[in-house]
Amino acid sequence: MRVLGRIILVVLAVVGSFTLLIAGLGVWTAVKERPDPLPKQMVLMLDLNSGIVESGSDSPFAKLEMNNAYVLKDVVQALDKASRDPRVAAVVARFDGGHLGMAKAQELRDAVLAFRKSGKRAVLFSSSMGESSAATVGYYTASAFQEIWLQPSGDVGLTGFMAESPFFREALDFIGVKPEFGARYEYKSAIETFTSKQFSNEARQSLEKLLGAWTAQVVNGIAEARGLKPEQVQALIDRSPLLAQEARDGGLVDRLAYWDEAEKSLTDGGAKLVDIADYAARSPEEPGTLKVALIYGVGAV
Repeated sequence: MRVLGRIILVVLAVVGSFTLLIAGLGVWTAVKERPDPLPKQMVLMLDLNSGIVESGSDSPFAKLEMNNAYVLKDVVQALDKASRDPRVAAVVARFDGGHLGMAKAQELRDAVLAFRKSGKRAVLFSSSMGESSAATVGYYTASAFQEIWLQPSGDVGLTGFMAESPFFREALDFIGVKPEFGARYEYKSAIETFTSKQFSNEARQSLEKLLGAWTAQVVNGIAEARGLKPEQVQALIDRSPLLAQEARDGGLVDRLAYWDEAEKSLTDGGAKLVDIADYAARSPEEPGTLKVALIYGVGAV
């Protein structure tokens, strides 16, 4: 019985110590994660290299998959709030040619243009936009900023749009598989990947119209933002990719410099860099804010 009693005491001691340890860790974590007050003067930092997703999630697995990506809605709302916040002196973005979809670029670009109406600085810095590859959507987004800074060794891959589609019909014929699909009318061309060996006239026409619309939007948007004529922008696209000095001479870039120079230019007055996600999380709601429920439908259509 004495042995059993000692075993029970040891088990209780271990359990009690473990419980106290967990409680202590919880208190330490709560104190550690308590957000510091935002600076009295700040420059919001938006690292577009981290990526942007349409919607967030409370799932820890989904958060791991996001890998510190920004939520588009949070960025748009933060820029809107920052335009009225006297503590925010400017916004600076970093973008080095990562992938950014056209739909996200359109919404982000509109948000930056709206922020600029406040009269505050909006700067984008890039070490290189494209690395001799396509960065048309990235530069279209960048053109919304008041100033574009490019590293002297960088380039601008403003090369326009393209579309391609694989066709597996010959491969299926080779292995003796006969594809059978149903399609509703001729412009529903997704099945042609399996049923055809080349684009149908309707599929080609559809893609050409899409690319033409995107090209017109990008050319006109860049021309307006950079004070150029549309034909000048089109000529630059035809010549791309452009070296840093070529991009500056063509009016696509304002300054060739390094990140530390851009940072100093923005923080010389004592402003502190604050990530835009931290700003969004730590800023109190404005009084009288209208709340609207937004339900996301995310996925292929």
